[in-house]
Amino acid sequence: MTSKVEQEDEARTNRLALQTHRVANGGLESAIGRTGGVLTGFSAKMSGEDVLLTLRITMPSGKMIAWVGGETLGSALRKAFREGNRDGLNLREDKWD
Repeated sequence: MTSKVEQEDEARTNRLALQTHRVANGGLESAIGRTGGVLTGFSAKMSGEDVLLTLRITMPSGKMIAWVGGETLGSALRKAFREGNRDGLNLREDKWD
C-alpha cells in the first residue's frame, strides 16, 4: 500500500503532465490568440537547471517577442500559458526578426 504522501505526489505529477500536454497541444496558441496575437514560433534554451523560452508572436501592431523562464521545459510552458491567458506576457518589439 502506498502512503498518502506518495499518492499526493503521484496525483500532482499526473496533474502537471496533463496540464503540460494541454499547453503543448494548442493551449499556448489559444491563450495568445485571446490577446489578438498569433504564436508563430518558439524555442527553448536549456542551461543547467534553467530553461528559457523565446516566444515569437505576431500582433496587430507588428512582430513581438517574449521570454519566459522556468526550471523545466514543462514549467516554462505552463508559465507562458498562464501569462498569455491573463495578458501578462512582457512583449517587446522583435528586433531580431
